[in-house]
Amino acid sequence: MKSVLFISPMIFHLQLTHYKINRPLGAPLLCSILNKAGHIASFLDAECLKWGPRHIKKLVDDYEYDIVAMTVLYHNRHGAIELAKTLCNLMAASNTWKHTELWAGGPYATTNPLDLLYNGFDKVCVGEGESIILDMIDSKEHIFQGVPVKDLDTLPVPDYDSCSPGFRAYQGNLPRFEWPEAVSMWTRGCGFPCVFCSNPVYSCGRPRLMSPGRVKAELVELKSRGIKHVFVYSDELVGGGPAQNRWLESVCQEIAPLGLTYKTQGRCNPRNELSTLEAMKNAGFHAVMWGCESLSPKVLRNLQKGITPESIWRTLEMSKKAGLRNFLFFMVGGIGEEVEDFEMTRRGLAEMKKAGLADWVQVSIMTAEPGSTLWPIAQAEGWAKTNSLRSHFSPEWSYPWADCKELEKRKAVLDNL
Repeated sequence: MKSVLFISPMIFHLQLTHYKINRPLGAPLLCSILNKAGHIASFLDAECLKWGPRHIKKLVDDYEYDIVAMTVLYHNRHGAIELAKTLCNLMAASNTWKHTELWAGGPYATTNPLDLLYNGFDKVCVGEGESIILDMIDSKEHIFQGVPVKDLDTLPVPDYDSCSPGFRAYQGNLPRFEWPEAVSMWTRGCGFPCVFCSNPVYSCGRPRLMSPGRVKAELVELKSRGIKHVFVYSDELVGGGPAQNRWLESVCQEIAPLGLTYKTQGRCNPRNELSTLEAMKNAGFHAVMWGCESLSPKVLRNLQKGITPESIWRTLEMSKKAGLRNFLFFMVGGIGEEVEDFEMTRRGLAEMKKAGLADWVQVSIMTAEPGSTLWPIAQAEGWAKTNSLRSHFSPEWSYPWADCKELEKRKAVLDNL
């Protein structure tokens, strides 16, 4: 039996932004797997709690763990490495933590395992951790290759009892509806090849779908804990094609009696259907976040979005007809976005707002993530700055078609429409 602490590292002092939107989902799920196997696992969100060095020292002074694990993302990697070094220094002076192992997993760990080993971690999981975490316990290896979980119904409901702080410590994802809010993921994988997305680091391919009954079981657990609203954080819950449409309609029929409300993400696929969106509305969905990115056909092709301005307009009109709110994601600086391409987006978004099709808009700046197909291009062309904190909302890289000043200007124009 091992005692395991999953900890979300502190980054607020590095990014000057306190991140407490919603509780991470991966660590509670891994806690459930370990606890069911006879270990003692818990999750501590040090970022949400706004911990500092004195809290970490007290943790080492007062508790003893065999394993401390972190999910290392691109935006928190500096905090994770900093925390690992702090723990290593404290462990060297501790009588009880001398044999504690530091583990890492997550997107950054998947693309940069050697960097994390160099910076103090003992074991790194590459890929999805659920398939390999029990094997990591007694192994002497340092890098472990997880494989995608084929049947999502085999995953246990996350162990929310093992988590600190509670749900009410989190604000919920913008835009907010009811509170408290939680995150749930009903699919994994995405079959679309958007060049800026780091989804390929997990070799996800076609979406894997959780059964309606398994979805309901997780939501029943969340409701029993006072949750009123759920952000369904699936890569593309809506817009996967006819088979996924039928599946989603079945899920909606199963969960409608629960009385919870939801928001989710979707793709403006030409194969979206009104019946699916109406089923979502009847089940309690308030809104869909649509990844539009651009209204230039050329830029959409360059980004390999697999959508067109026509399919975007059609989807937004259909969504409104079903009674849903449209939250739109746009991106400036997309590959080859010249002034005339940006003008297509500006004019189109203004028309969408005038027509009542855009209830909320978030504008980001194209940034390549390691693992995306854009990343090697950015490196080869000299755009990438690998030591960046990687904000998607402030210009950090200049492109041949738009420098940082122009990117900032374009974002401000769309923000102020």
